[in-house]
Amino acid sequence: MLAHHLDPATAAASRPHAFIDASVDWLRSVLGLGPGSRVLDLGCGPGLYAVRLARRGVRVLGVDAWARSLAHARLTVDEVRAEVESVGFDVVEVTGDVAGAPFDPGAPTFAVRAVRAGRGPGTR
Repeated sequence: MLAHHLDPATAAASRPHAFIDASVDWLRSVLGLGPGSRVLDLGCGPGLYAVRLARRGVRVLGVDAWARSLAHARLTVDEVRAEVESVGFDVVEVTGDVAGAPFDPGAPTFAVRAVRAGRGPGTR
């Protein structure tokens, strides 16, 4: 699976790298992300988005359930002098593939509440 994430020519596990680059530029523009901005990347995988954001000065915390993906992210993140920590969970539950699914903020209320509870003042 990790090999598919890292293959820039395939969309088997992640989007093609050119799409990720364009997505990161779009996110930075729409959300006004710049040096010092902070982003929580849930389901970060091998850090394909997180590393690109970090290279642009954004502080990113990536969270993923797969140890191999996080190990790769740690190796890659050294290039941008970022910090990666392991976070353990007693239970991780993922229902379906959300990569192409529309996000309805009202549907997963538990996730929205958890994220809101953990954010600091002035966060978006």
